[in-house]
Amino acid sequence: MRAPIGTLLLLIHASVTLHTKVVSACNTPVFRYALERWQPDNYEIIVLHRQPLTDEQNQLLELLRQAARDEDAPANMTVRTVDQTRPLDEGDQQLLSAASLPEQSPGMLIRYPVFTDTDRLAFSGPFDSETVRALIDSPARRAVVERIAAGDSVVWVLIECGDSAKDDAAEQVLRQRLDHVEKTLQLPGPVDNGVDALFPPDKSSPETTTDTTLRLTLIRVSQEVPEERVFVSLLINSETDLHEYNEPIAIPLFGRARSHYALVGKGINDDNIDQSCQFLCGACSCEVKMQNPGADMLVRANWEELVGNFSIDVQSLPPLTGVGAFEVSELPASVAVEPMPITTKQDESSPPAEVAHAPVSDGNATATAYQNPIHWSVIVIVMLGLLVVSVGSILIKSRQKTFW
Repeated sequence: MRAPIGTLLLLIHASVTLHTKVVSACNTPVFRYALERWQPDNYEIIVLHRQPLTDEQNQLLELLRQAARDEDAPANMTVRTVDQTRPLDEGDQQLLSAASLPEQSPGMLIRYPVFTDTDRLAFSGPFDSETVRALIDSPARRAVVERIAAGDSVVWVLIECGDSAKDDAAEQVLRQRLDHVEKTLQLPGPVDNGVDALFPPDKSSPETTTDTTLRLTLIRVSQEVPEERVFVSLLINSETDLHEYNEPIAIPLFGRARSHYALVGKGINDDNIDQSCQFLCGACSCEVKMQNPGADMLVRANWEELVGNFSIDVQSLPPLTGVGAFEVSELPASVAVEPMPITTKQDESSPPAEVAHAPVSDGNATATAYQNPIHWSVIVIVMLGLLVVSVGSILIKSRQKTFW
C-alpha cells in the first residue's frame, strides 16, 4: 500500500507545483487580460408604471429590448416592467421600499450587475424618450468603446464638478502624469515558467514579443449635458460615497469598459495615478473578475468582434493587435478626447486618507488584495491527496491489526 500511495502523492505534488507555476507565470497585463476574457455583466432596467403603457411608451420599451438583443452592438442589459398596482414579489418590495422612486409615472430604475460593490442604484429617472436614448448610448461611451477597440490600454474619464478652476487643474495633472507614465512604465515581459525537464517547453510554439504599446486616453465629461447624465450616474454610483463629493472625479476604464477605483479632488495626484496605472498595466495576478474592484459600464459593443479570438500566452505578452481601428467621431464640446502615453514611479508609501478617495496599493503592479487567487483545480487536487492519504492510513492500520 505504501508504495502506490507514495507514488500518487508525488504525482499530486508535481501537478500542484506545475499548476501553481504556470498560473503565477501569467504576465499578461490586467487591461489586456480583462479585454480578452472578462465578459460584461448585465444591468437590469426596470420600468415602473401604475397605468397601462401607451403606444409611445411601448415603443420605447421595445427600443430598449432591441438594444439589448442587437447583434451588431448589443447593450449589456435586461429589461422588465413592474406594475405597481399589483402585488409585488419580495425582491421588488424590498427594492421599491429602499429606492428613491422617480416622481413621474412611468419611471425607470437601473440596477448594477450582480457583485458590483455598491449599495446604490445605478440610475433612476422618468421613462421618456430623452432618458431612454441617454440610457442606451452616449457620445462619451461611444468614444470609450472606440478608443479601447483602437488599442488604447486605459481610458480615463474626468467628470467635471462644475468649478472650472478645479476641473482644469485636475485635467492638467492627469494629462501631465499620464504622459509621463506612458513613457516610463514597463509592461510585463517574458517569464520563465520554471518547469523542469519532466515537462519541457513546447518548442513548436512560435515565439511572441512584448512590443505592446501602452496608450492612455483622457475623456472629459460634463454632468450638465443631458446626453451624458445616465453615463455619469453609472460612474458616480459605482462606489458608495462618490455622490457626496463636489469635486472633479477621475475614473479609469479598461478591458470591456470596466471601471477601477475613482480618484477624487486632491486624490487626483501623481502617486495615485501611478498606482492605478501600475495595477491596470501590471501582470494579471487575479483572473477572476468578481475578485477585482469596479463595475462594468453599460455600453453598446460587440466585444467578441472588436477584440477577436486572441489566445493568451502565459510565457510572453502577445502584441496588442487584431482589433479594428476606429476614428473617434467629432464629439460635442462637453466631451474632449485625447490619446495619451503613461509612465509611473514606484512609491512605497500610501498617500494620506484625506488625499485619496479609494484604497491604493503599496506601489506594486498588483494590489495585495488581488494576489494569490484561489484556484479550484488546486483545491480539488489537494483534497483528493488528503483523501488518499487518509484511506491509505486506515488500510495500513487495518492490516497491522490483522497481522497481530
